[in-house]
Amino acid sequence: MRISTQNTSSTLTALLLHNAADLDTLLVRLT
Repeated sequence: MRISTQNTSSTLTALLLHNAADLDTLLVRLT
C-alpha cells in the first residue's frame, strides 16, 4: 500500500482544522 504525500498532508490538515474547531467551541463555552 502506497500512501501519497498529498493525501497524508490533507488528512493532517483536516485533523488540525477539526481540532481547532473543537478548541474554538470550548473557548466559546468558557467565555
